[in-house]
Amino acid sequence: MWANSLLVNSSSRTNRNANSEKYIVTCTKRITTDNPTTNEWITIVGTLKKTNQRDLNRVLKGILEKKKAVAIKISASETLQKEYTIASVLKTVPGFIRPYCFFQCDDDYRRHPASGQSSLCRGPGTSMGVLVMPYMEEGSMRMFDWLTKPVQLLHSCLTQLFCSLMQAYESKRIIHSDTHLDNVLLRKTTVTEIEYSLGGKLVRIPTNGYMIAIMDFELSFNEMPTNRGRAIGQVYNDLVHAVSDLSYESSADITNAIPLTSKLLELVRSPIPMYDAFRILKPLIDDIGVRPKIVQTFVYDPSVFG
Repeated sequence: MWANSLLVNSSSRTNRNANSEKYIVTCTKRITTDNPTTNEWITIVGTLKKTNQRDLNRVLKGILEKKKAVAIKISASETLQKEYTIASVLKTVPGFIRPYCFFQCDDDYRRHPASGQSSLCRGPGTSMGVLVMPYMEEGSMRMFDWLTKPVQLLHSCLTQLFCSLMQAYESKRIIHSDTHLDNVLLRKTTVTEIEYSLGGKLVRIPTNGYMIAIMDFELSFNEMPTNRGRAIGQVYNDLVHAVSDLSYESSADITNAIPLTSKLLELVRSPIPMYDAFRILKPLIDDIGVRPKIVQTFVYDPSVFG
């Protein structure tokens, strides 16, 4: 792991004791092997842990500032720059993750052998994109323990997801296009409600103590002006995938989701404006229930074969 991908903020260091040192990512310029803090960071990056994600890029949990966790996504492809750009466009839309920064890292382990070849920038001379994001301890909607919370929390999070994707399309013409629930993170909040704008009308959604953060924009795209209005069906299709993922991949058994899925499939075929769709879909979301998953077991009985 290359230590010089993360830099010490010299302006924040009032003295040399560890309690006063704050570490930030320098996002304003390319990070190079000329960074003099490499050796100091070798011990810091030892706290980073790998976490597997579906996109197969390496995601690292680490400490950006003292006791502050971040997720660091690393890739040699150009997709991370795209993700950061889309996230920046969506920063005014509630419900989307707000990365701290994106930077390119150029390192050569031959010049810094102490860091070894398992580096952040897998040299020699390799350029890697690094996307730094908040780390959310509550995890994703797929893995969340819905059984220990009131069902209204599930209704709130699913409604937030619907409204975020709808407003992203209406206001920015951006379609996420990869809405499996591993891409929808949760974080606790003291905010009691979130305001969305759909069809020029204000929609307020109670949080029930949690807000969503949609991530991973690798497959996202922006509707072209020459095709304006035609991708609205894809937005409803994204919502179909989210509900299906919740029904089949959630840690709990989701009940009464069929009416919601059926209505979404109708909207895929015959799209209507977002606010009108929201008014139809919200009661169907609120009818969804949660119960423990029924685990079926099969016992081998040789007698059935005669």
